Amino acid sequence: MKLGTFWPERPERVRGFLDSFKVLNSFIYVCCWHVNFHESAAMWKEYASRGSGIAIQSTFAGLKEALTEASQEVNAGLVKYLAYERDSIEGQGGFGPVMTKRMSFDFERELRAVMMEPDAGQNGVAGVLAQVDLAALIDAVHMAPGTGEWERDLLSELIVKYGYNWTPRQSSIDAAPLY
Repeated sequence: MKLGTFWPERPERVRGFLDSFKVLNSFIYVCCWHVNFHESAAMWKEYASRGSGIAIQSTFAGLKEALTEASQEVNAGLVKYLAYERDSIEGQGGFGPVMTKRMSFDFERELRAVMMEPDAGQNGVAGVLAQVDLAALIDAVHMAPGTGEWERDLLSELIVKYGYNWTPRQSSIDAAPLY
């Protein structure tokens, strides 16, 4: 990307913006979610090996409720996908760079929960611990396509051991097509 792509008439403004974002980027933490009404074969393929992984299902209201006890303020919203060669993030606000992505990733249909913690990373720990109410957050647990029965049974035991009552669901991608 060439400097000036976002605002070709004002490259000095872009340089200052990018320098500021580099500093800001050192204490912004992002939790990403796929927004969809059904499972996505593309997302399973991108983020989990066949037979290896789980996905949790939630709602925006559940995410919001689950993070009410977080010590940091959490901002959340849908990612905006841009064609960087023609679109601008101007007018997107302070979180514009965090809440935008290249158009080629639009299949991800991403929602991001963003926390800012300037003191994080001071102790050599990369990340932020946030208090999360899992009972409020999780509506369902989905097993990756190709996951075996023994893995589902093991996950069920762990869920019960820690006091929850979700029943792991086998991926619907494993079901035989109706036609």
